Amino acid sequence: GVASTTTTVILIYDNTPPVIVPTISGTLGSNGWYTSNVDMSWSVTDSESGIASKSGCDPQTLSSETSGTTIICSAVNGAGLSNSNSATIKIDKTGPSAYLSVNSGTLGSNGWYTSDVKVGTTGSDPVSDSVTCTSDQIFSSEITGTAVTGSCTNGAGLTTSATPLTIKIDKTGPSASLSVKSGTLGNNGWYTSIVVVSTTGSDIISSPVTCDPDQTKNADTTGVTVSGSCKNDAGLITDATPIILKIDTTAPTGVHLVPSGIMGGSGWFTSDVTVNTVGNELISTPFACTDTQHLTSDVNGLVVNGNCINDAGLKADAAPLTLNIDKTPPITTDNAPAGWQKAPFTVTLACTDGGSGCDNTYYTLDGGSSDT
Repeated sequence: GVASTTTTVILIYDNTPPVIVPTISGTLGSNGWYTSNVDMSWSVTDSESGIASKSGCDPQTLSSETSGTTIICSAVNGAGLSNSNSATIKIDKTGPSAYLSVNSGTLGSNGWYTSDVKVGTTGSDPVSDSVTCTSDQIFSSEITGTAVTGSCTNGAGLTTSATPLTIKIDKTGPSASLSVKSGTLGNNGWYTSIVVVSTTGSDIISSPVTCDPDQTKNADTTGVTVSGSCKNDAGLITDATPIILKIDTTAPTGVHLVPSGIMGGSGWFTSDVTVNTVGNELISTPFACTDTQHLTSDVNGLVVNGNCINDAGLKADAAPLTLNIDKTPPITTDNAPAGWQKAPFTVTLACTDGGSGCDNTYYTLDGGSSDT
């Protein structure tokens, strides 16, 4: 017979390329960003023909910040089929910058603002841009100092707080008032001495307050306007309500007594006498003097006084005046005998006067010649 041989052929068929799967470990932030180092490895398998070769598939650690690094792993199986896979890694481990600044407001003195203040927050990031920051903040209340905070967040979700900014706001000027610190107050609002005026004020927000220095007024005046102001620590100035000073430090001048009547001899008046007090005043008018004094009685050595007072209350005395008044004539007597006489005789004359006394006596003969 004929011998026969049977050959068995085993066929291996693989039409599927390798399976490549990445494994990524790290801290995942926002928008696909990692915020730490990233460990990268690959699973490369082929259950049929196996892996003949692979490239770029070794494990690695990415530590540098990057806006996008693409890692590619390629492999060829035993059947000669190839495949590749890739992963893009974005790493940002640093938060953005963040700053606070005053966008609008009127700056006064010593760091104070004297209006509403708007504070803005700004920042940037060189890696993961699309930085968002705290919205503008508006401050309108008066405050002695408030800490304003704000922050910025980058595309990776990292947030940075800005250094706080202290805002001081005072929109109101201080109080301010004028007052007489020293001075002698006379009548009718007049001062009769040197006057020192002080300006004082306060502020419940921005202290200390500085005011104009004391003002000394030493000139006589019918009215001088005194002004002053105070400034708070924010630099706001308030004018005090002005005050008007009237100053008269001098009493009336030229004050003296003026008598009026019929003048006899030796300084004696022989009638009723009126005495007026007169003087002069240049500053605080009107001024008043002692009322007219009426003297109707006989007097010997009467001392009369008078004065003038100005509107400020200052008084000046007149020099005293000594008055002698004698309105009564003297009484004379003689010892002449009554009737006709045949022989010569001596007549003695006598005079009496209770006021000014007798100065002289005289006689007449037959209505004619006289002798003393």
